[in-house]
Amino acid sequence: MRGSAGTEVSFLIKSLLQRLGLDDPAKIHKLRILASSASLPLDGENEGHSLRYLRDLFAPYGTSQGPGDPSTQEPRFWRDCVVPGKPHLDQVPLAKLPRDPFEALVTASDAKNEGLIRNVPRTEQVEAALAKIAAALGLNSGDAEFVRNLSRRAAEILTSACIDGDNVRATSIDRLADKLFGDKGAAKALRGLMLARALPESAGHKADTPVGLPPFRFHGLIRNVEGLFGSVDLGNAGIRVGDLTMERGVSHGKPPSVSDGSLVKRAGTSYMQTDMETLRTFIERHQRLFILTGAGCSTNSGIPDYRDIDGNWKRTQPVRFQAFMADELTRRRYWARSMIGWRRFGQALPNDAHRALAQLEAIGQCQVLLTQNVDRLHQAAGSREVIDLHGRLDLVRCVSCSTERRRADFQDELVRLNAAWVELEAAMLPDGDADLDHLDFTGFAVPACDACGGVVKPDVVFFGENVPRIHVDTAQAHLDRSDGMLIVGSSLMVYSGFRFAQAAASRGIPIAAVNLGRTRADSLLALKVEERCEAALSFLL
Repeated sequence: MRGSAGTEVSFLIKSLLQRLGLDDPAKIHKLRILASSASLPLDGENEGHSLRYLRDLFAPYGTSQGPGDPSTQEPRFWRDCVVPGKPHLDQVPLAKLPRDPFEALVTASDAKNEGLIRNVPRTEQVEAALAKIAAALGLNSGDAEFVRNLSRRAAEILTSACIDGDNVRATSIDRLADKLFGDKGAAKALRGLMLARALPESAGHKADTPVGLPPFRFHGLIRNVEGLFGSVDLGNAGIRVGDLTMERGVSHGKPPSVSDGSLVKRAGTSYMQTDMETLRTFIERHQRLFILTGAGCSTNSGIPDYRDIDGNWKRTQPVRFQAFMADELTRRRYWARSMIGWRRFGQALPNDAHRALAQLEAIGQCQVLLTQNVDRLHQAAGSREVIDLHGRLDLVRCVSCSTERRRADFQDELVRLNAAWVELEAAMLPDGDADLDHLDFTGFAVPACDACGGVVKPDVVFFGENVPRIHVDTAQAHLDRSDGMLIVGSSLMVYSGFRFAQAAASRGIPIAAVNLGRTRADSLLALKVEERCEAALSFLL
């Protein structure tokens, strides 16, 4: 399907096939579908997204090779179905353009900072930006035909930047920005170049658009996990969602929300679901969930987390494994702080987030629960299928002989040997640490291993230490058997957890996340709910 209505027509064809009963397995091998669109970028990592989009939309229709062939869900099948467009403007040499004048044009045209430019007015700031753009492109801003000449030159540059081999292809924003401005982050400057192309169509600079000049646009399709999608723009009354239609895909993001957390209602359509309701639908539709949890799951149990809403450290990073092993004073400092922090950490109780996930296992929808936490609160809440990815703080282990002890027993020995430290108070930090510093730790006594006299450490994975291979392999095996992934309370900023989101995405497994703030996997998510874990999962209780 070619042209600006290609997606809509494709949906109509798919609906027709279903209504005619041609999705019957006995007849499906008779179908042949060609998906053709210059709007599907096939450069770099965008190729995978585009092919998954086609797979989600049409597969298995048109992929069977004959009677008895079950067809395919493999995205690579669709690579040869995408027919690129042909350029009809002369290709021009591309030289790096200055960002400033193009960004200035956007700023001057959007004086109210709405994010949507309806007109490029004739203001002093706009004209100054256009004069600098003219100079950058070798044009005369005083020429009577300047607006038309600028529009054509901008179109030639944009078309040339979109040429891949001999064909015009939809090209990702970061790649275009890098080609034209030498910086993948120059999206605003790229938008200014597109404004220059559209200048004759602006009321403030109205002119006859040169014949045959192609339009350019950024594409953004917003889909939710129920299979509804609609285009989004900014109307006079705020965010506006276009009429909705259906598709199979669940791999391309959540519906956009407005400030009150609900979604916009359009005439002739029902209300789209809120994020919380969409999460509920996501969970109901996936019977073998791979659940990955992080510190945000336990904050309501009184255990602080590590990162802020932007994924940055809230405080100094925890001690690294190499430092702990190399320096006795570092070990004394660690265990002094841990002795104070354990008093409250060891008494923490599960909260409603833990209980909700245990209920999910109880009703048979949890393939496995992989936790980055070391507090064992999931097990205390009743979860049984749990992998402690980073270990468990309720045990200590000798680094030399692997002799294991209960952390509570080790705590008793720490207290016995360091009676003068017992009355100290300090703020609790993540994972049983305490904000105890500016003290002389040389006199703090740390028990050695009873069996061999070796160094004892908590049975957890320190920063800088490798996650046990068996945990990774076991989790990957569970992921292979899962039909959905649910991330709860983790920014996934450390690779040990993020790798599983990457693996799920590569397998085409849809991912939903509940987290306050940014996650490293935001670009991989089908749905994200920015809410406290216990509140977002309360419907399970």
